[in-house]
Amino acid sequence: MPYKAIVTRYAPATNTRGARIVATAEGGNKPHRVSVPYDHSGELSSHFIAVKELCNKLNWGGELVAGAMPDGNGYAWVFVDFVRDTRDGHTPKMRGES
Repeated sequence: MPYKAIVTRYAPATNTRGARIVATAEGGNKPHRVSVPYDHSGELSSHFIAVKELCNKLNWGGELVAGAMPDGNGYAWVFVDFVRDTRDGHTPKMRGES
């Protein structure tokens, strides 16, 4: 089953809400979204917490990789569906393939 990308971004504090990380995935007419408080101890860990919350909400699972967005405002997260170990000269393969 193909998964959609998850995008996380920092939302600064306002008069009514503290700083937070918002995780969003496309969802047809209305995107799926969660927000979590920003943890000032580590930027990437806050983004990962938001991604885990969204994955739990959508019942998604698997290994994730992240890359920084070109504008520097957040990360794109995708699920890894294949093994990319080419140290022994093998081509990449889907998990579970021999």
